[in-house]
Amino acid sequence: MTTINGVPINFDESWDTGIGGGLWTTGRAMGRYFDQNVSAVIANIESLVQVKGGRLAAIELGAGNGFLSVCLMALLQGHQHLVEVLNVTDLSDHLGLITKTVLANSHVWSKLKVLAPDHGKEEIYEGNLEGSTTVQVQAHEWGTTDGSEKKYDQQKESGQKGKVLMQMRSTWCLKVVGVAVGWVELLYIEWVAWGASYLLAPQPSVRDRLLAPHLQIWRAWFDRSMAIVARRAASRQDTLYLEDRRKRTTTATEEAE
Repeated sequence: MTTINGVPINFDESWDTGIGGGLWTTGRAMGRYFDQNVSAVIANIESLVQVKGGRLAAIELGAGNGFLSVCLMALLQGHQHLVEVLNVTDLSDHLGLITKTVLANSHVWSKLKVLAPDHGKEEIYEGNLEGSTTVQVQAHEWGTTDGSEKKYDQQKESGQKGKVLMQMRSTWCLKVVGVAVGWVELLYIEWVAWGASYLLAPQPSVRDRLLAPHLQIWRAWFDRSMAIVARRAASRQDTLYLEDRRKRTTTATEEAE
């Protein structure tokens, strides 16, 4: 069992569901970041609430098993007034697993709506944390304009405040490359929360103050990434040197014979 902000998270993997059914190293890194940086994440979200003048709505794309959305809600314990709606989305074959994860953590939300694909039946469950986030689980295929995306656009056009798009997964290519994956997750969620604050900042001086700490994070990430690349390059050079030396030794031995 994992805990975020002192709140227990109930979670089971199911790789049989598909690529998102298990907990990847990136997901673990994000969970650790949430737990170790509660105040910083909450401060970023609070700044968005102040700028927008109302509770926020968030969406996770490619939620897989729903683990990170549950972690976010656990992080907001004591500050549940900040996020009104959390849309947890993925391909339709992952909705059952997401729903299972969210239901197993009813202590971090107030209401759960599960929207069946193709405008089917809507299932509603009551959580145990009154006045907190309403979770909506629904299918959403990346790169397409389906009903959920249209609904999101309509809500923005109707004047509802506090909409922020939060994609809490690092890209597949970064996962494959494996360069400082934990830092990538850290920077990604921080960038999303900070980016809106920076773009909406009323004065350049405010933007400068917002930018400074993130430049430090980027510099640390870059330095760490370059160190990893350098170590791998050095290791590769050592391997090539040893292989070349072995070939030379073998050739010399054969010629001597």
